[in-house]
Amino acid sequence: KLYRFLNDMVLVGNRAGKHAPDGAIATYSASTSSDKTSFFDLIGDNASQIDAKSMEAALKSNPMVLLLDESVELAFKCGRDSFLLTSKRILKIDVQGISGKSVEYFTILWPSIKAFAIE
Repeated sequence: KLYRFLNDMVLVGNRAGKHAPDGAIATYSASTSSDKTSFFDLIGDNASQIDAKSMEAALKSNPMVLLLDESVELAFKCGRDSFLLTSKRILKIDVQGISGKSVEYFTILWPSIKAFAIE
């Protein structure tokens, strides 16, 4: 499913940045109910897919990171950091420091990606 999503976003030039077609989006979602930091969060050994709609709602509130017409298609979390594939870009959210008060948002727009590989 990830391969089909990347293929649609990167290789199909005139559709780059558009919503992924039906069936290209994973239906699995993990619970994100706990805001507590565990030991595994600190060492980053708990990567999992998370609910895209809850991440979208969080990123359209305060601070408003996503555009109004942008939607989260796939979302992943490893430790305290998140990795999102949206309808317009790839977004990496890097929570820094022990307190987690400093957050870095790194964006790559879909039209700037020319190729990809999946192992």
